[in-house]
Amino acid sequence: MLSNILKKGLLSTNPLTSISRYASTNGQHTVLVVLYEGEAGKRNKKILGCVDNALGLREWIKENKFEDRLKLVVTSDKQGENCLVEKVLPEASVVISQPFWPCYLDQARIDKAKKLQLAITSGVGSDHVNLEAACKRGITVAEITGSNVVSVAEHVVMQILALVRNFIPAYKQVVNGEWDIAAIADRAYDIENKHVGTVAAGRIGLHDRQLSHVLY
Repeated sequence: MLSNILKKGLLSTNPLTSISRYASTNGQHTVLVVLYEGEAGKRNKKILGCVDNALGLREWIKENKFEDRLKLVVTSDKQGENCLVEKVLPEASVVISQPFWPCYLDQARIDKAKKLQLAITSGVGSDHVNLEAACKRGITVAEITGSNVVSVAEHVVMQILALVRNFIPAYKQVVNGEWDIAAIADRAYDIENKHVGTVAAGRIGLHDRQLSHVLY
């Protein structure tokens, strides 16, 4: 099924280009953005994925003078029959969410969203969207391909260091008020002169190989 969707061009990697296309048409389009809440977002404008900062879309709409064409609805309320997502879906042309706070678009929600044309993941992944239903409706499913390469690769390096240095058991010792140095040293090693292997070598794997060379 996924191969058919790809062939039909329903998976896109240029969400802003797609939104701009809708903004250039006649009438107003509702853009439903589903993000997480967080007090830190009020203080730190670089945390784009929260409700307060709305992926920078408020500023983007203003800069491009799309206020009359795009109605932006930003919320974290996505669960239950009376949530804001359920109320706005019937008028939404675009739905944007993210991997760690996905707006699930199952068959029922897609049937309800009669005007939906574009479902965007602000990140990578589309498993929260019923792709078969989207395909039948001609809904474009988009993501930001490659946006997580550096973050995931660095996370892998962090996990390697945590495992090789026996960090988690050592941390638990400190929390429990213990101090058995020998028990930790027994399974702790240096990465220097070790071989770091990757299974496959896509963008994340290649970046991990580059980072592993930096370590020693």
